[in-house]
Amino acid sequence: MTDMSYFTPASGLPDPDYDRQFYKGVLFRRIVAWVVDGLLISVAGLFTIILIGVFTLGLGFLMAPLVFLAFAFGYRTVSLAKWSATPGMRFLGIQYRAHDGDTFDTQTAAIHSGAMLLVTATFVGWLLSAIAILATARGQNLPDLVLGTAIINRPID
Repeated sequence: MTDMSYFTPASGLPDPDYDRQFYKGVLFRRIVAWVVDGLLISVAGLFTIILIGVFTLGLGFLMAPLVFLAFAFGYRTVSLAKWSATPGMRFLGIQYRAHDGDTFDTQTAAIHSGAMLLVTATFVGWLLSAIAILATARGQNLPDLVLGTAIINRPID
């Protein structure tokens, strides 16, 4: 369990007005982490699709979009459940926190990952999510707002 002394009692997340250091620079690092994770998912997903395609004598290539989505979902879910951050987020020193201020559990990680895939599946969803990040004090996207989660600078434990 993390020291919760700097989290607001109402939501469990750091107050952006009182504890600004938890949100300082997160937007830029969030964008860079998204690019890093996108590259990692693309390379590893492509490798996975090629392996499945070869082992199924080409039939696996027909399932490439489903394999890629499953890989992206698994990548996010496993890394968020284990570290409350994707590898790109860990590299940049940011992490997700749940509504109570604690790190993600497996269920929250899976729900958040599924919601992110749904939101980013359309340009409108992605655009609304980007607007939400810019318009909210904690920089929360649509899945964050629904689940009450936020990305913060990783506290030193």
